[in-house]
Amino acid sequence: MEELLVSNLELSEFDLVTRSLEPFVNLELNQHLIRHCIQTFQPFEKSDQLMVLLNLKGEIVYINGAGCDQLGLSQQALIGSCWFTQFIPSEQRTEILMVFDNITNGTGELYSEYINDIVIHDNQQITYSWKNRFITNEMTQVTGVFSIGLGLKFF
Repeated sequence: MEELLVSNLELSEFDLVTRSLEPFVNLELNQHLIRHCIQTFQPFEKSDQLMVLLNLKGEIVYINGAGCDQLGLSQQALIGSCWFTQFIPSEQRTEILMVFDNITNGTGELYSEYINDIVIHDNQQITYSWKNRFITNEMTQVTGVFSIGLGLKFF
């Protein structure tokens, strides 16, 4: 199995980058915020791995170009949609929601790794290997989750 990279970032750089994402997860989604996110997340656009930022409701706050390509949808169509109802197969949804709850409640490992299927635009299921990092505010409360996924079919 291909090793999951963190977009050529060292782990300490990954920490720094994920800490900078916190202001985005609680804001109302609007065109200005989306444009600002795209500018902030520009380094992630160079990666061929799916990168997604979810708020605590499981809504997509940001997804990179590779993620859009792999899911077969535009960034505009994806922002604000619920990751779990739109992309997690129904038979895996309960388990994945438990993993998400564990991460967002702080009971998951700091750098949690997980493997599960997602459903892409043509209803095809593809297995992904994930690295998940929770996003916290100054009071160390979890406010979102940043995930990097490697589609095992693509390699």
